Amino acid sequence: MERKTMNKNALRSIRLITSAYLELISEMPIEKVSVTKIVERADLNRSTFYAHFTCPQDVLDRLQNEAIENIMTIVNDVTLGRFLQNPMPLLSRVAEFIEERKDYYRIIVKNQPAWGFLNRLKEILVERMLQDVETLREAKNPLIIQANLRFFAGGYISLFHDWILGELDMSLEDMTKMTARTISGGISTFL
Repeated sequence: MERKTMNKNALRSIRLITSAYLELISEMPIEKVSVTKIVERADLNRSTFYAHFTCPQDVLDRLQNEAIENIMTIVNDVTLGRFLQNPMPLLSRVAEFIEERKDYYRIIVKNQPAWGFLNRLKEILVERMLQDVETLREAKNPLIIQANLRFFAGGYISLFHDWILGELDMSLEDMTKMTARTISGGISTFL
């Protein structure tokens, strides 16, 4: 019984810390966020913070890792072959997921050198798709498939970055449709 309570308490503390951190980075530059400010906002003591994190950057790392894990749950059941035949289902699911959490992603992207996080996401997505060895083996030119996959993943993530920051005057749905058409038209000639 005590272990369950401890786990519940630990999860509650982590939620309070991450919520406080997100609030703070939406109000001030990320480098100004300190452990003291986080624990004051979360109404916790420093020892509770240090039981779960070593510094404010650890909180951001956790949030980014959770975001990547959540997106990867969407990607995990899609093969490269199915994606190349019709990228719209996967891109729509990712767009829907992002749309539901756009304020969260806006805070993370706006207050962090986002390219590190977004590049990590791109590499994980590309790596996952390249696990479909069968599709690559059957392709006319697997290297071109790999290059195009990197190009399109990087382009989509760059569009996402611009959209989330409000620099792209287009709905996420329209951006997703445009990207799916571009991917379908660009890669299909090499299959």
